[in-house]
Amino acid sequence: SPLVKSSSAEVRKTAALHLASAGRVSTLPMLQQLMQDEDGYVRSYVRIGIHRAATEARSDAQFHMQAYE
Repeated sequence: SPLVKSSSAEVRKTAALHLASAGRVSTLPMLQQLMQDEDGYVRSYVRIGIHRAATEARSDAQFHMQAYE
């Protein structure tokens, strides 16, 4: 996704939060890429999104197992 590769950390943070919050297995490759981001806030937003997906019951066990590998 172009948003994941944006030169703007703000864009990458927003993408991280929304992709992770969706709780979908199809987003995991992008989330893995975002977890390697040089900006610590981007990495934090992935974690926040995953937490939201879990607490708001938007994800399934497969997402969680793969997200925490």
